[in-house]
Amino acid sequence: MSTEAGMTRPEIEGVLDRVRTWPLDRQAYAAFLLLEMEREATEPFELSDEDLVELDRAEASGLASTEEVEAFFGRYR
Repeated sequence: MSTEAGMTRPEIEGVLDRVRTWPLDRQAYAAFLLLEMEREATEPFELSDEDLVELDRAEASGLASTEEVEAFFGRYR
């Protein structure tokens, strides 16, 4: 099985095994990055007030239809 980035499961397992040989500070940083990616993947995405203003502006200007704006929001619900 291949991931979206094109790596196979054995390749991913191999790099994770090699991480265990890295200096502890690099291991900690790698763990931090992975945990942050996991958190981002599991927490709902929240648009900022600025994002909402831009979306409203785009919808009002005709750059994005109501359907396009709804589709955009649907990806983050």
